[in-house]
Amino acid sequence: MSRLDEIYTKIESWFLGFWVRKYRISYLVVLLIFIMGLLSVMSIPKESSPSIKLGMISITTVYIGTNPEDIDKLITDKIYKEIKDIKWVDKITSSSSLGVSSIIVTTKTSANVKDVMDDVRNAVNKVTLPTDAKTPIITEIETNTKTAFSVLIYDPSNNSSHALLIDRAIKLQKKLKIVDGVESIDLSAGGANGRSAAIAGGWGNAALYDVNIIIPEDRLSALGLTLSSIANTIRSFNIDQPIGNFALGDKKYDYRIEWKNQKSLDFLDTPITIPAWSQIRLGDIARIERKYKSEAINEVIVGSGGSIYKNVWLTINKTDSVSLFAVSDAAKKEIESIFSEDSEFKNFKFLYITDLADTIRDDYAGLLHEASTTLILVFITMFIFVWFMDSLFATVTLPLAFLSTFIILYYFGYSLNFLTNFSLILSFGIAVDTIIVIVQAASAKVRIGYEPRSAIMLALREYAVPIIAGVSTTIVVFVPLMTLPGILGKFLAYIPITIFWVLATGLVLAITVNSALYLLFVRKKTSYVDNVNALEYATDEEKELLAIEREGKVRINEGKAPLRTRTIHFFIEYYKEILTYFLRNTFLRRLSIVVPVILFILGFIFLAPKVGVEIFPSDDNNVMTYSIEWPVGTRTELMHKMIGELPSYFKWFPEIKYITVSTNGNVANLTIELHKKALRKSLGQKDVFALEKIWNEALSGLEQKWLKVTGWAVKWGPPGGKAVGLKIVSDTSENLPTLIKVAKEFKEHLKTIPGTKNVSVSSQDTPGQFVFRLNKDLLALYGIPASLVYQAISTNMNGITVGNIEDNGDDMNIVLKSDRFIQEAKMEDILGISFVVWNSTYKIGNFVDTKVQNAIASVNRENGKVQITVEWDLELGVDTLSSQAQFQKFAESYNFPAGIAFEIGGETDSNKELIVAMVTAFILALIVIFAILTLMFDSFSQPFIIFYSVFMALPFVMLGLLITNNQFSMPFAIGFIAFTGIAINHGIILIDAININLAKKMEGFTALIEAGSSRLEPMTLTTIATAVGMIPVALKDRFWSGMGFTIIFGIIAASFLTLFVVKGIYYELYIAQHEGLISKIKTKLRERKGRKVKN
Repeated sequence: MSRLDEIYTKIESWFLGFWVRKYRISYLVVLLIFIMGLLSVMSIPKESSPSIKLGMISITTVYIGTNPEDIDKLITDKIYKEIKDIKWVDKITSSSSLGVSSIIVTTKTSANVKDVMDDVRNAVNKVTLPTDAKTPIITEIETNTKTAFSVLIYDPSNNSSHALLIDRAIKLQKKLKIVDGVESIDLSAGGANGRSAAIAGGWGNAALYDVNIIIPEDRLSALGLTLSSIANTIRSFNIDQPIGNFALGDKKYDYRIEWKNQKSLDFLDTPITIPAWSQIRLGDIARIERKYKSEAINEVIVGSGGSIYKNVWLTINKTDSVSLFAVSDAAKKEIESIFSEDSEFKNFKFLYITDLADTIRDDYAGLLHEASTTLILVFITMFIFVWFMDSLFATVTLPLAFLSTFIILYYFGYSLNFLTNFSLILSFGIAVDTIIVIVQAASAKVRIGYEPRSAIMLALREYAVPIIAGVSTTIVVFVPLMTLPGILGKFLAYIPITIFWVLATGLVLAITVNSALYLLFVRKKTSYVDNVNALEYATDEEKELLAIEREGKVRINEGKAPLRTRTIHFFIEYYKEILTYFLRNTFLRRLSIVVPVILFILGFIFLAPKVGVEIFPSDDNNVMTYSIEWPVGTRTELMHKMIGELPSYFKWFPEIKYITVSTNGNVANLTIELHKKALRKSLGQKDVFALEKIWNEALSGLEQKWLKVTGWAVKWGPPGGKAVGLKIVSDTSENLPTLIKVAKEFKEHLKTIPGTKNVSVSSQDTPGQFVFRLNKDLLALYGIPASLVYQAISTNMNGITVGNIEDNGDDMNIVLKSDRFIQEAKMEDILGISFVVWNSTYKIGNFVDTKVQNAIASVNRENGKVQITVEWDLELGVDTLSSQAQFQKFAESYNFPAGIAFEIGGETDSNKELIVAMVTAFILALIVIFAILTLMFDSFSQPFIIFYSVFMALPFVMLGLLITNNQFSMPFAIGFIAFTGIAINHGIILIDAININLAKKMEGFTALIEAGSSRLEPMTLTTIATAVGMIPVALKDRFWSGMGFTIIFGIIAASFLTLFVVKGIYYELYIAQHEGLISKIKTKLRERKGRKVKN
């Protein structure tokens, strides 16, 4: 065995050398990762948003016609008292509105939701509810990841009735159900917009209707008939009932009466006997009308033409095991075929809305573009410092970590969504450090004459420990984010999970198989640059190896080396001169240590308030939403008439793709879908914020009609309240009128605060309620049961259900009604209702007194306390905390009535637990990192030196946010956590180099200078590469901009501090005047201990 082989055997004897010695295994591992990674990419579920367990349980109870206050007393409060003590329940919120009790149970983060739901179900079953109340529906609230897209159907001539549109939608639904991969298709129920209106289950509420059999009141009176008597007759002739099973001969047969009406028209054929003993058919005196249960009027404005069309829409949901793209493409192909070939659809058009497949394709196109841009920028940056093939190697091997991550995500059942996609881009800027440091070190060794095989192994031997420690500390920073509480915490968990695996697999690959790949990319050099300084502190073995491997190569003096080499050498030497002057100048050295501390303090005093806070920054997401309201209680038809001129406000705006309008009761909701941001930008069109200003000003004219208009650009984040808010609370519902009064005063005050918009109050007065009080004495005198009075009023006003028919798989109720209350319910008509007792006829008005009293739209509670929430949004750039503080000051000075108080609400409050958990997790991570560094350096002071560069960079981060018009936000927090990990890596590499030099018996000052100069190139390269790699993220959009610029400004500032100030601190503590501060302290302690021993 030659001497060279002996040295190779020695430096490759450890685990990391195995992958070079057995390079064929390395190649097989890479090939396996490549194949399995591609298969995982193709197989892993792809979603727009992550599928998460929200930890929320819904309890919905219907009690038709009951006012909110009675719903609260008879249902909501009873259920709350029964479930409030269930283990693992974190919060209970409820809303009691007209005819509906809605309770949301939020479980604690660590709870098993299924177990809690079982406990809730058992508790609810114990509650005694009113007889007419429906059985409570208990369900777990989950994110919907099955929706592929929605398709809207409309008639461009506007000649088709709503019933005809529904009919075409149902026919289209039937045809689409046979498409492979389609699990269900929901028909819209007229919700707020196309994104949330589809109701799962069956045909969807939009297809459900009642068949009203309407009889004129005057015909009933003329014929001496009542609704009750006719109802009994209809029921008697509408029978489908078994009789039993009886013997006939040798066998037994089933016997039954089957006389059930199959169609609504069949009911009109029912024979009715009138008092004169003559007979008529029901159809002689009655007519049939179909009344859909959803009163909403759905319309669409296509493009910017200004025409508005009535419509319905279908939402296509896929099965779990099928590709979203395959289902979407197949369903769209079928739709387009039907509309082009089926004569029943020739007069109709369709429009795709909420197209998640298209959105996800855009997401991946963006991911590919940003990833390729980042790789190109990293390649160019590296090419400035190292050879072409070295740069190519680093750029090509980096995606291996991504393929490995895809394998792991797929294996553990995760999906690819916009959060994992974003995390992959973020990981570029972090993971690139590892490979760059190794490649740069190896390239530098090849430059001075080492063979690639020796160079990569020596680079690994030099940097393996600090790299492993550095990546470990970065991982530690992110790990606590995996367990954050609340809905947002579960969403954000996808970021640390993805980053964790990218960093972990990137580290493993960098110190194992990548070393073998390096030999494929980097070839042997025929020359070397003679650098005496590079060998000054090398080991004898390294010098011997270099001498052997330089044999046969052309020696090049540094003055004749390639420009890149000479430039790098020039900057290293220049840096050494500056660093020497800096460390020798005591005043400058100590001033540089103190100044960042002063800037840190001043930053929090002066910069932080100017930066401001916005938890979720607004961005142009191609969607605007408007809500137009009239007073509570307004009828849908009147509200629709009031907004009839709406299309004119949006005419001639080429940015518009479509607008959906849904009018229901006193509210009209608009969703404005714009063309994609990139397309609008390329055409020089307006962004969503410019359009918002224009439309807000135009729509403000509706306020002259007493219409309230609120609008906002849809932004990223989980479902939640508005940016800022305040809760007015009371322990009892008796204070509701006072709560509403206080809320109105608060709302008026908000209008005086600059920067506020879209002020809303969670509950408000309705037009009122008519209250009937029975004359008990008079009823008792005539022997009339009170229940008969209620029954008479209810049957005349609500009608009587006399049967049902099946239509498309759903049961439709047949309701018998008088025409007296079809249009409106006048008091004189109600008091004139007659009813029969013991063959005597009486009027309702003889036994009741009436009065009108105030009523509210809803009763809202949180953990039993009645509350009204006052919330508002902020104009772009307005600080959340300052607006909250300004309004809170008013609340604190307000003279609240007895029994009423206030609590902080809004986005900040709803995420308070998350923010506290993030800060706690970050502090915990720093403690763990400190422990790792203490173990690594066997020192308490050296970890503090590294932390110095992290925290003293914060004022420069604040300045960067201010310059780039960003605020403290959730993306900023993620960016700061990521930057912390990167900055600590740089500190580890520097301190490790100093300690190694000191271990080689270098003089202290020389150890600092040599460590600084040897680490200048890798630190500069990683800083530039990281900053450049973050540019696509920073420029991606306003939401992620804060994170990108936090990393960019932070890493530049931290690197500067590490290159100079950190060395100054190390010098002060360990080296200054031949005995640094730490050494002096240790000497003093030893002297004191020695004196005690002598005594």
